[in-house]
Amino acid sequence: MNLIDRNNRTKNISVWLSAGFISLLILMSITIALSVQEINSLHKYLGKIVNQAIVKKDLVSQMIDANQNRAIIVLKMLYEDDPFEKDDLAIQFGEYAGDFMVAREKLMQMDLSPMELNSLRDSFGKSKIGTVAMTKIVELALSVEDITNEQQDELIKVMTEQTEPARKNVVANMNNIKRAADDSIAKTVVKAKEGAESALQLFWILALFMLIIASTTAFIIFRKVTAASNQLQFMYEQMDQLARNDGLTGLLNRRSFEEHLELSIMRAKRYHNSIAVLFLDLDGFKAVNDSLGHQAGDIVLQKVSALFLEQIRDVDTVARLGGDEFAVILNQPGDRVETEKVATRFLACLESNIELPAGESAEIGVSIGVAIFPKDGETEDELVQKADEAMYRSKKAGKNCLHFAETTESI
Repeated sequence: MNLIDRNNRTKNISVWLSAGFISLLILMSITIALSVQEINSLHKYLGKIVNQAIVKKDLVSQMIDANQNRAIIVLKMLYEDDPFEKDDLAIQFGEYAGDFMVAREKLMQMDLSPMELNSLRDSFGKSKIGTVAMTKIVELALSVEDITNEQQDELIKVMTEQTEPARKNVVANMNNIKRAADDSIAKTVVKAKEGAESALQLFWILALFMLIIASTTAFIIFRKVTAASNQLQFMYEQMDQLARNDGLTGLLNRRSFEEHLELSIMRAKRYHNSIAVLFLDLDGFKAVNDSLGHQAGDIVLQKVSALFLEQIRDVDTVARLGGDEFAVILNQPGDRVETEKVATRFLACLESNIELPAGESAEIGVSIGVAIFPKDGETEDELVQKADEAMYRSKKAGKNCLHFAETTESI
């Protein structure tokens, strides 16, 4: 082979190597572009699912709160003698009914699963039964100046037999939709984690090729893929946080509270310990929202959450169940006296007004119900029900006090 032929062959090899190198770079660039596009599409898709789930949970919470507040107002009207106060309560009753319907209509317009749609329709049917009964009670309370004890007993019986089962059915159906939203977020978290793992696998494959071809190209790929992977990982952590914690206060949400309560009961049964479950409902919070606005209400919830956290130990749990309702799990709280001391700290921490921006302040109280494991119940549902009933006794007794499930005395 002469020099010219060798030179030509070298040139041909260089051309082929250059062409191969360029082709590989083009192929890798296309692969990277498609991967980045897929990651961005996944990010948008997962973000949409999470946002829809959050909106669903908020609307369901509004419906539960409105349904609960209507029942409270009806009970107040049975014991109210002042006609002006009755009129004001009747107006509030109508407003809560409007809030319930607005939230329901917004929920109906969303993309609902068959289970969610059935739960919503069933809750509407049951709520109509309760609404009819409650409306009759309201109309009677407005038309009669003084309701006799016999009439009160009869109307309370109507509340117990007709409206309360309907209200509980609505709450149960709404909680079904909430759980479906939580499950949707949880599944989205799994998809995000899988996407992050796929992105990492893609990174190592591309990094290997880039090291073979050129260190500079490898550096570019490393930056792009690592950034995309970190973005997915960050989104995964955010969604995991959303699935377990309340977005406004940072406290555990209802789902995490139920998980913690289940674990606490298991440990208590194993080691023969006690548990105290506290249900806390803020007094005066609606007035803050109405007079100062929802932004002020959000600040109040955040500051109250911080105060509640200061009252417990590291082994205890505070959660926001929704709206202005909170729950606390006290592990090994001691005897009833010790439990009462801890519970009264939650009352004491709200004795001073909550300071707000622009020199404003909010006067907030709290009604508390306490249930003890195993005396008041040995299951999650029993403890939650007993604590909830005790909390409503505190509301009925004049608010800003606490009741134990075992007694009707207020503290």
